[in-house]
Order: sequence, then structure tokens, then C-alpha cells
Amino acid sequence: MNWGLGAPGTMISVLITTYNALDYLRICVESLRRFSREEIQIVVYADGSAPATLEYLQALPAEVLWRHEADNVGISRALNRIADMATGDWMYFVNDDMAFASGWDSALLKHMTPNRVLTGTVVEPAQPNVGVASCHIERDFGLTAEAFNLEAWASEAEKLKEDRCEPGINYPFLIEAELFRRIGGIDERFSGPVHDPDLFYRIALAGAEMLRVRDSLCYHFSGRTLRFADGRARVSEQWIKGETEGKIAFLQKWGEKQRYSFGGVPYPGHGEPDRRWSLPKRVKLSLLARRYRRRAARQLARNAAMHDAATRVAENR
Repeated sequence: MNWGLGAPGTMISVLITTYNALDYLRICVESLRRFSREEIQIVVYADGSAPATLEYLQALPAEVLWRHEADNVGISRALNRIADMATGDWMYFVNDDMAFASGWDSALLKHMTPNRVLTGTVVEPAQPNVGVASCHIERDFGLTAEAFNLEAWASEAEKLKEDRCEPGINYPFLIEAELFRRIGGIDERFSGPVHDPDLFYRIALAGAEMLRVRDSLCYHFSGRTLRFADGRARVSEQWIKGETEGKIAFLQKWGEKQRYSFGGVPYPGHGEPDRRWSLPKRVKLSLLARRYRRRAARQLARNAAMHDAATRVAENR
């Protein structure tokens, strides 16, 4: 394990967990260092990453707080560990494949108030067979780190800003450190993509307001470091399996499916998590879990067929 010291005493700690995504991490950190307008703390937690990531972290200025672990501990545990490292009153959870626009932090600061969780507005390129969420802005500044131009993004982002807010929550999100800890942080039973819907449910139950700030922008490479980590323009096997098991864990914990669409405000049903469900409800949850697994199996089969077809085309050239 290796550490970087960081600078204490800032209001916002920006939390970046990363796993073998150095090219994207460089862009993320550079954009934060260049385009932040307020005093922030950058915190990086790299687990299971190659030696090159450690070398990069060691070369960062002293005000960047970082930790490098040899083992891959998983996203949920990594998020709790990085939250423990942060010293800011507010924590901004971001993905390592995000690049931030100028003044992203000042735009959030205007709306920061107790018991409110703020979400930045995401700009994304479209992917083959994967659409852009309606709460995001669709623009293409590059599908990969190699194709991305930070200067062009910074310039064009100014034209996309809107001075307004709307109800909603997704990554990246800004939450009071006290509220995050009061609701129990990340539930480590969720090892993959569904850790955030569970967290957002608990935020809603705590009575916090959730707003998306339309002039705090970041560019997102459409999950290249997780969903599309294999480099192909489709959802990866890792993502499909993680999402399926996460949905089943959500059913088992809450006794219901997620009661909101992506980017919207959760509205949890009545009842409490982890209670003993009646037999009819247990049967219903079991049937839903079986449906999730069948859907995942079909998607994996389609992906395999697409890969085989692409291989045959390449062989015939």
C-alpha cells in the first residue's frame, strides 16, 4: 500500500476510484486541476492497478491525496475507503473517465445547502447499440482518451451550460460528508453497478432534496473504464453480470424493483430493507430474479454471436 499526503481543510473533496484506467485518470485529474475555480481536495484511490498508475500518483503535486493498493477490492469497498480518506465537508463522487468543464465547482457551490444532494450534468457521446440517457447531453468529443481534445471540450462546454436546476441524481454527485456517513455509506453487498441506486434510495428516505445543476458540466466517456473496458462498442460481460447480481441483491434488500428511471429522483415504496417478506412476495422476488438472469444470459449470447461474426469478417478479409 502507498500513500500521498494531500491538503486538509477544503470544503469539497473530489473522490476518484480507479482500476487500470491510467489514460482516463490523467484526463480527469488534469481537468480538475485546470478548471476548478474553488479550493478543492482531489482524492484518488487506485486498487489493483498496474505499476504505471503508482508512478503517476507519486509524481502528482503534494496537495493531491492518493492511496494505491495492490489488490482489487471492488468498487463498493473502494468507495467507502476513499470516503474515509476525504477531509472536506462535502464529497463529490466522480468516475475516473470524466473530464470537467471550467467552473464546475462554482456552479455547484451556488446551490450547496444542508440536506441537499447535487448532481453535475453529464455530456456523453453515443455508442453503437447504447443510447444517451435523456438527462444527459449528447455530444461527441471523442470516444476514447486518445481521441479526446481537452481544449476543444473546455471551449465548447461553455455553449452547453444552462443556468437552472432540475430534480434528479446520478454520477457525479455531491453529498455532505455527514449525510453520507449518517445513512451508512456504500452497502458493500453491492459489488458492481447497482451500488448507487441503493445509496440513492437511502438518500431519499433521509429526506434529502436531489437536484441536477445544468451549468456544472463533465464529459463522460460512456463508461469506457467499466462497461466497455474490453474496447468493443457494447456492454461488457463484467458489466452484464455485475448489473444482474446487483438487481437481485436490490430485490432481496428492498423487496421491490428500483422505483425510478435512470437520472430521476427515487421514490422508495413502503416497508423497510432486509425485512422478512411474506411467502407470496418471496415467490414474486424469486421470479423477478430468474427473469433478470435469463435476460443477462440472452444478452451474453448476443454479445458472443456479435464477436463471432466480427471474427469471421476479419478472417475473410
